[in-house]
Amino acid sequence: MSKTKEQLISSLIRQVEPLKHDLRFANNLMVKRKDTVSSHSWRACLLAMCVDTTADSNKVIKMLVIHDLTELGKGETQALGFRNEKSKIRDDNDDDLSKLEYVTNEMRDLWREFKEQKTREAIVAKAIERLESNWTAIESRRAIENPAHRQKTIDYITGFLGNDLDLDMIIRQQLDEIRNISGQLDFID
Repeated sequence: MSKTKEQLISSLIRQVEPLKHDLRFANNLMVKRKDTVSSHSWRACLLAMCVDTTADSNKVIKMLVIHDLTELGKGETQALGFRNEKSKIRDDNDDDLSKLEYVTNEMRDLWREFKEQKTREAIVAKAIERLESNWTAIESRRAIENPAHRQKTIDYITGFLGNDLDLDMIIRQQLDEIRNISGQLDFID
């Protein structure tokens, strides 16, 4: 007996429930307060609502809602600098959301667009996702006080400078916060 659309939606919501509890930065001892996958997505969406960009904000927010569905079933998410980045990128690129019981065509299209990073919306969504991740490191302070981790945090976002003027202002604000914590006034151009 096949399920109705309503039953499939209900199943999807139950299926993604672990993301409310799965930790991020799980293996980074410099970050004591661990976020969850869903809290990360929520803060990224909130940030997207606050930033005036030339991108379609509705589409950006939708991308941010679904961008970490690929974390489902993986347990705790490893932190930048504490994971194999090539493996993470390959796993995300290989993921087609097929492990989810119900996925709309819009969700698949948005996920593909986010992965390909060819549209303004995808680039803005990725930058916002990275900004939110960086703020977790900034809030911990210890991660930013560590020179190697601080540089990884800086590198994680500076590649997005020049894509959107309003987003650039937020990136520069974050870089200023990193500079203020580190006490180094000349490590970023």
